[in-house]
Amino acid sequence: MVYSVIQRPRTEQILAGALTHLIDGLTVIQGRVRLAEAHYPEPAVAHQLQHIQGQVERLTQLAQLLDRWAGSAYSPTEMLDLNTLVRRVVPACRDRSETPVTIELDLAEVGPVVGSRPELEAALGEIIMNALEAEPQSRVCIRTRREGGVIHIEIEDDGGSLPPDSVTLAYQPFYTTKTGHFGLGLNVAGEVLARHRGDIQLHSEPGAGTTVTLSLPTLSD
Repeated sequence: MVYSVIQRPRTEQILAGALTHLIDGLTVIQGRVRLAEAHYPEPAVAHQLQHIQGQVERLTQLAQLLDRWAGSAYSPTEMLDLNTLVRRVVPACRDRSETPVTIELDLAEVGPVVGSRPELEAALGEIIMNALEAEPQSRVCIRTRREGGVIHIEIEDDGGSLPPDSVTLAYQPFYTTKTGHFGLGLNVAGEVLARHRGDIQLHSEPGAGTTVTLSLPTLSD
């Protein structure tokens, strides 16, 4: 009877609190990794620590994005050049990749969009990392193009194609075909694009790899 008159916390509040603890924990891990890097400079150890650091940074970025959504907080928007955004995100993704995959850029003049830099960087980073982790493959090509009032970012890999049933399931949260992954990348990117009045499409064919296209309205649209 006593508990019935107490206001129970909403699910969103519980999630926000849990994410705050998760972010704090990841920050501690980051500090420990940096400390270990200073004490163990051996190349083999440094390589493993660098990989851990990259994964922690990726998870921290994802947790921060989910934390903003849980609190219904909208990130501030600004005028953005998507080509500049691509050039900012690619080096970090390349550093996190465990395999030496070639990243090719084919960036056209597309004009600006209005959006949240952190959210769009997180979405783009998740899709690029998915492409870099496709197997077997050796190349990822990132293109930008404008079609009327819409700007497209295409991330194409030459890895193995997805099974037909996986193309639809790939949009579902926590679905993944990769061991050790959370299966949130495509879903998070889709949510970000929806918040920006955009869209995301996945196309995969046997022998032709997979292409993910992020589409956003131009500033004038």
